Parts: sequence; structure tokens; C-alpha cells
Amino acid sequence: MTTALLRSGGRRLFAPERVASATWLGSTPFRASGAAEAPAGRVGRRLVRFLIAKSEGCEMIMGPVVSPRVTQLPPPSQPPYPQQGGYQQPQQGYPGQQPYPAAPTIVAAPERAGPTNGLAIASVIFAFLFWPLGLILGIVAQRQTRKTGQKGHSLARTGTILSVLVPVLGAALVVAVVGNLGTKTVTALKPGDCVTSLEVSDNVTNLPVTDCAKPHEGEVYFVFDLPKGDYPGDDKVQKQSEDRCAKEINTYAGAGADEKFDIFYLRPSPDDWSRDRGVTCIATDAKKQTTGSIRK
Repeated sequence: MTTALLRSGGRRLFAPERVASATWLGSTPFRASGAAEAPAGRVGRRLVRFLIAKSEGCEMIMGPVVSPRVTQLPPPSQPPYPQQGGYQQPQQGYPGQQPYPAAPTIVAAPERAGPTNGLAIASVIFAFLFWPLGLILGIVAQRQTRKTGQKGHSLARTGTILSVLVPVLGAALVVAVVGNLGTKTVTALKPGDCVTSLEVSDNVTNLPVTDCAKPHEGEVYFVFDLPKGDYPGDDKVQKQSEDRCAKEINTYAGAGADEKFDIFYLRPSPDDWSRDRGVTCIATDAKKQTTGSIRK
């Protein structure tokens, strides 16, 4: 049996095939969907494919208490003593003293009358249904309520704010779901994970995964580490990976699985050998996508 190295660098793809003539029939390069160059510090693996010969608190701070200032008011004016001759000099308090001003009268502002502005109500509703329209309605409603004194100014402002926040929060949620649930790093893959697409890449850092009940291209069925020590070379790593993956597929998927499925595997690159010696075996049906797990 001969093997061919399809591409070097990162994680590699190998495709040996056992046939009667023991010759290599070739393989098509592929690249892992969503794969990117591994950023600094992130492990990347090489993706390899080979075919097996088949017959198919609250703190209260208390400050000093300050007594309120008390203003001493002048004594009330005393009636003057009567003057001789029946003449009285009228007096109003002390000379030069002004009369006390009357207390101000506080008049409550009249409440806005009439029904609530309809556009203000609509802006809140459309903030969730169709936020661009909700934003426009909120702005228009605020202008109308300021001009006419109609109820609903605060409601219109709420609709405007919601129309801005809803799409932002929605986008953040989508990113979180896709980023955290839609992909897995190659070192986090485990048996039973189903991969939506498999394409050749020299350096694979993550793969798109999905529920196995949905259509997918491959299923992880075995994960293991190569022996410790110095990097043994590409040929030895390739042989150890292929032999172990070919052996374990029948254990996972039942007898004859090695003839029914093609095998891909992710193997460590020489650059990452000191921190990553893992191999991930993936089974795929070359003829069609698979729905459901292949586990026996």
C-alpha cells in the first residue's frame, strides 16, 4: 500500500487506498469549512483522508448634624400711646421696615388631556416586529407630542430606544449562538460530534458541528493521543493515525463499517507537537450526506 501527502503545513490530508494492485488512485484536495489560519497560541491540526480497500453593601455615612438657622423676627408693632390733644401718630412697625411679602401661590400644571398619541403606541409595537419602522414612528411621535401637548411622549421615546436596542441585541445573540454552538475547536471534538462539511485544509483550527439528527457529512468516532517523545516524522505519524482509525471504525459503527465509510482524520502538525499529539478520526459517506448517527 502506498500513501500520498496531499498538502503540507498545518494539519495534513493523507489518502492511502488499498486495492488489488496496491497502487495509489489519488485524492481531491479539500479545505475545512470555516477554517482559517491558526492565530498565535491556538492549536491547529492537519486534516487527512484515506480510503480502505473495500469489497464499497450599603454603608451609611453619618455626617455632623447641622441645626437649621433660625431667623429672629422683630416683635409685632405696638399700638402707640395716644398723644395729648387727641392726635395719634400712626405707626406700622419699626421705621423703615418693609411689610412682609405674601407667600407665593403654587399652581399645578394642567395635565395633558386627550388620548395617547397613536404613533407612540405603534412605535413600541414595531420596535419588536420591524424595528426600522418603529424607529421612524418613535421620532415622529415625539415631535407631535411636544407640539400638541398630547399624551404619549415618554412612550414614543421608549419605542425609539427599543428600536435601536432590539437589532443590536439580536445580532449579539446570533453571534453567540453561531460562535459557541456552531463550531468546535479541533482539540475539543469528541466521539458523537457530527460535522456539517469536510474540505481539505493545511491548518484546521475548528470545524462546523451540528446535531446528528440533521444532515451532515461526517461523524467523529474515535479520538486518541500519539505516544510521547520527540516528533517521530510525518511517515510514522501518518501510519499510526491510519492504522488506529481503520481499526476503531468497526468498533464504533459495527462490522463492515470500514467498507461502507470513508475515513478522515485530523493529526497534529510538527509545530504543535509539544502541546498537541491528538488524532481525531471522522467517518463520512462519500456518496451522500448522512442523517442520524452511525454508532451501532
